[in-house]
Parts: sequence; structure tokens; C-alpha cells
Amino acid sequence: MPLRRRDSDSRSSHHAPHKSSSFSQPSARDDKPRDAIDRNLSLGSTGHHHHHDGRRLDLHHPPPAGDAIKEEYEEEERGGAGAPCGGGDGGGGDGGGGGDGGGGDGGVPDLAALSVEIDAFVAAGQDGGEALSDATLERFAAASAPPYPPETVDRLRSMADAMVTAGYVTECTQMFLVARRNASDASLRALGYEKASIDDVVKMTWEALEAEIATWTKAFRHTINVGLSTEHDLCARVFAGRHAAVGRGMFADLARCVMLHMLNFTEAVTMTKRAAEKLFKVLDMYEATRDASPVIDAFLTADDGNNSTALTDLKHELNSVRSRLGEFAAAIFRELESSIRADAGKQPVPGGAVHPLTRYVMNYLKYACEYNSTLEQVFREHGAHGGGGGGDGENPFAAQLMEVMELLHGNLEGKSRLYKDPSLSNIFLMNNGRYMLQKIRGSPETNAMLGEAWARKQSTNLRQYHKNYQRETWSRVLGLLRDDGVLTVKGSVQKPVLKERFKQFNAAMDEIQRTQGAWVVSDEQLQSELRVSIAAVVVPAYRSFLGRFAQTFNAGRQSEKYVKLSADDVEAIIDELFDGNATSMTRRRT
Repeated sequence: MPLRRRDSDSRSSHHAPHKSSSFSQPSARDDKPRDAIDRNLSLGSTGHHHHHDGRRLDLHHPPPAGDAIKEEYEEEERGGAGAPCGGGDGGGGDGGGGGDGGGGDGGVPDLAALSVEIDAFVAAGQDGGEALSDATLERFAAASAPPYPPETVDRLRSMADAMVTAGYVTECTQMFLVARRNASDASLRALGYEKASIDDVVKMTWEALEAEIATWTKAFRHTINVGLSTEHDLCARVFAGRHAAVGRGMFADLARCVMLHMLNFTEAVTMTKRAAEKLFKVLDMYEATRDASPVIDAFLTADDGNNSTALTDLKHELNSVRSRLGEFAAAIFRELESSIRADAGKQPVPGGAVHPLTRYVMNYLKYACEYNSTLEQVFREHGAHGGGGGGDGENPFAAQLMEVMELLHGNLEGKSRLYKDPSLSNIFLMNNGRYMLQKIRGSPETNAMLGEAWARKQSTNLRQYHKNYQRETWSRVLGLLRDDGVLTVKGSVQKPVLKERFKQFNAAMDEIQRTQGAWVVSDEQLQSELRVSIAAVVVPAYRSFLGRFAQTFNAGRQSEKYVKLSADDVEAIIDELFDGNATSMTRRRT
């Protein structure tokens, strides 16, 4: 159904307000009762009762009743009370006297008397909806009795019986629908929901639309779980007995009218630009529409299929809206994949820190996995196009999730090559890989979706990055602490070579302290693991080297010139790496 044909002020064609060209012409019926009816249909102290489109309800040229209402009512009447206000002898006799405003001469009811009850009808309709708080409706919905005093229902039933029996089915149903629709609108407004046009929704900022969706979801769930059941009960009690068909048809039309008014908003949302941040609110809407289907099914079952046309149409529309929301959600999730592919920044993150893309994607996936069952349904039922659907028995969302992780991994591998220093490339990969692993393990839902196999693979990658870093940075340093070249074949020390070794070691440590002190390892556990693993190899090797060769130099200036660091100094330097603060040995010693 086209979106613009379903605004909140319209109703299904079989009970839309009818604008008669003869509205101002005298009717065959008495003008005085007509004036009384018009006055008493007023919702306020002055003025006429109006529809949302501003047209006054014309009881002399009313819109036709819904086909379902008319057909089922006429079917029941054929089996019992005869024609509803036939206009001939006996047509309005006993039948017209069914209420306080019974039949008059020739079967025409006393409309002046009925107008009093009409006034009570409209007032009761307003009191039944607008005056009740959300909390009150919730309480009564959980109880067996509706939130209407028995005396109010009795008044409504008496007046409805009088009008229907007198042949005023159209007038009665139209007024009831208008009154209850107004009450429904008031209830939605009390929940903060106001109708917005398609253009308004499309032009909204995301912050504004996000708030509107949250309000819509609350109001929609209230309507499904509280409002419809309350209206169904009211229709059944007001139009009881031989008029039950009228009540069933009335509820069906009312439910369809109210629901389409709200479903209109969802279509407007699906017309907005796709963006990854919209996923979660769209999923909230998807879940709300999905959960509404069993409620509509229950009403269809309760009515044994009678008057089901409007409810069946509503169910089809509900399924159609849910399908569009599902397709929109699947497309939004794939926008995340597109954004990862498109993120090809040429500037490396300073210090090899966790990339903003990694933080965004992992936090996004964490929240997405909280909707794992819903997203599985979305991709299974609505995500066939674009891949990632998964095979038989496979969770299609898990497959989609794995694809995102592979895309992110490949993107980070590419970004690591932006660093000129291979050691820093590996620090970058370690930082991002560790962050990903911690996020997965910190989210039971995400961990369950990806599985232990993925976690083991990620841990293996991290160990390899660690080995690569150690090799690139510290293998050369450890090579300076070997005996090769320092000792002659006879075991004597080649002092010039030893001096050069100490000079190179001092320079290497100063460079490492100056550069890698500015590198960042934000995960404290990873930072500690790196420092401990480095110190465990380098400090003992340097201490041994000092023990063998430090005494070669004369005590005093010569020793201080070449042996600038003790083993404890080396350990202290290592303990200051990766904290984002660059220092050098010279500044450190002053």
C-alpha cells in the first residue's frame, strides 16, 4: 500500500467521512432533532464534532458502514428481528423501542430523545480513553474486566441498541469509531507520540529521529498489548447479543485504522538514508511489529473468522511492514561492511594505538549481538540478497558477523603497513588484535556467535605479532651482547671491538627508550606482558655481558664513558616503554 495513502487522518474507504453536497439542504427528517444531534456531538462546550480533516459529521448523509459490519448485521437480522427500521407498518414498532430513544411515527426514531444518549455516548467515549492514564490502562488490561465502569457500558449499550434497532447502524458505528479513534489518539499523545509527515521524518536529524522511534516503539507496544484488547472488550460489551456482528466489525475497522496510522511512521523511517547507527532502533521497531502478529491472530481466532476482512488486511499490512523493516535492517548492517571497506585512511594512528575504526566496529558488534536472535531472523527471512545468508542449519547472522571480522582484520593489516618501523606495525596489530579479543570475550553473546575457534585463531595471531616485534626490535640488541668478535681465538679481549659494542648498545637503548617510550599499549595486561617478556631476555643477557667484560675498562672516566648503564638501568628503561611518554637516557639521568 503506498505510504501517502495511509496518513493518520484517513480511514478505510468503507467508513471514511462522506462530504455530501446536500449538507446544508433540509432533510426529509425533522430539522430540530438534527440540530440537537449536531449540538450534542460537540466534543467541547461549543462548536461541532469534527474529524481530523476538519469536516463536520453529517448524520443525514453519513458514510456507509463497513461492508463487514453491514453484511453480518443484516445476516443476523434476517434470522430474527426483521429489517432494521423498515419505514413501514411495524418497521419501527417493537424494534424501534429497543432503547430509550425508541421508534416514533412510521418507524422513525425520536432523534431528540436519542440526542441525549448520543451526548452521553460521546462523553463516555472520551472518558473511556482520554481520562485514563497509561498506568491505569496497564492495570485494567491485566484484569478480566475492562477499564470502564459498568454504568458507563450500560449507557453505551442502551444507546447503541436503540440506534441499531431503529435502523441507524451507519450513524452509530460512525460515531463510535470517531469517539474511540479520538480516545486512541489522545492515549498516543499522552505517551508522547505525535504524527509526523513523511517529509518531516526524512528531514529529521538522527538525534531527533532516534527519539521519535523510541517514542513510537513505546506507543506501538502499548497499543498492541493494552489498547486493542481494551477496545475489543468494549466493542463486545456495548454491542452484545444480537448486535455482536456490529461490534466485531466495528473493532476490526477501529483496529485497522489505529494500526495503519502508526505503521505509516515505520515506512517513513525505511525511506530515510541508511546509516549504521540506525540499526538498533530499526530492530526495536522490527521486534515490535513482529510481536504484534500473534495479537492480531488471537483477535481473528476469538472472532471465529467473522468480520475478518479488516483484521486480515491489517495482518497482511503488518507482515509487509515487518518485511520492509527487516530488509532495511539487513541493508543497514551491510552498510557497516561498506564503511570498513571504504576506511582507507593514509595516516597511521600515532603510537600504534587502537584504531578508532576498531573501537567503533567492536562496540557496534557487541550491541548488535544483543539482538542476535532477531538479527538471525532478519538475515534468514529478509537478508537473502547481498550474501551472508548462511546455509541450511547455519546461523546467517553468525556468518555475516564472521565476514565483518574478516573485513576488519584485513583493513587493519593494510593500515599496519602505513608504519615505516616494522616493530611499530606489530605493536599496532597487537593493540588492535588484543582489543578485539577482549571485546569478544567480554560479551557472552558475541563470544557465543563467533565461537572458540575464532578466539583461538586470534590468540595465535597475537602471539605471532609478539614474536615479530621481539625479533624486529630486540634481536639486534641481543646480538650486541654476544662474545663473537670480542674475544680472540686465544680468549683475549679485543678492546676496540668491546668499546664499539658498548657504544652501539647504549645508542640502541637510547633510541628504543626515545621512540618506544612514546608508543602506546593501552591494555595494561598486554603492556605488562610485553615488558616482562623483554626484560626476561635482555636484562640477564646484559648482566652476563657486564660480568664478563666491564672490568676490562679502567675504573673512572674510561669505564663511565662506555659502561653507561647497569643491569638495573636497562630494566628500568624497559619498564617505561609503551606508556606514551618519550624520554632519553640523557634526560632520564639528569
